[in-house]
Amino acid sequence: MRMASLRGVDAAHLVLADLDLAQCLFTGTVHLDQVRLEGACLFAKVPPGLHWQRWRPQRFARRRLLAEEHHWRARQPRAMSVPPRSWW
Repeated sequence: MRMASLRGVDAAHLVLADLDLAQCLFTGTVHLDQVRLEGACLFAKVPPGLHWQRWRPQRFARRRLLAEEHHWRARQPRAMSVPPRSWW
């Protein structure tokens, strides 16, 4: 099953089991520290590939993400996908 949103929910003592949370929005949810995840709860994955930070290629750490991080990354200025021509 897929959950779309927990926005504005008081999640105290909430138990989520066997849910696809890859697109679930958590903004505005209170007491997230009290949510219990059971079974196979799926989260979004880190975008593949490299990004450039201070002129050095960096890989994203392999971890699970909340959908809000994907939305946040989409609003950030685009990182360069290749080094500038001055490096060639």
